[in-house]
Amino acid sequence: MPLDESELQKAAIESLVDWSKWLVTIETALVGGIAFMSQQASFADTSTRVLVSVSSVCFVLSAIFALWLVGAAPSAIQQLPFSHTVHQFRMWGRFKLVHLALLQHLFLALGVFALLAVGGLHIWGAR
Repeated sequence: MPLDESELQKAAIESLVDWSKWLVTIETALVGGIAFMSQQASFADTSTRVLVSVSSVCFVLSAIFALWLVGAAPSAIQQLPFSHTVHQFRMWGRFKLVHLALLQHLFLALGVFALLAVGGLHIWGAR
């Protein structure tokens, strides 16, 4: 039996929420790991300190956007079915879910790239 549109939209929202919760979990572990490593190692290089800070800030911002998305889910589910896609749902009349999802992924990617750059600096510095 095929699912109706509101059930499909609810499943899409729940999948987005699950993904966002996993991102928050992973990013919390990354920020904790970065904080621990920062205490254990001295970063004499200014660029390394900046990149470590940038990655931490990006992970925190990504987690904030993910938490906003999780917080918007109950309201979105209550307003089902939408006449448009789930991603077009406006939270507080302003922010679309697609924007929150985009921002959480953008900051995740920036944080990962900054962290990889730190690793690259250490590899090049060791040569």
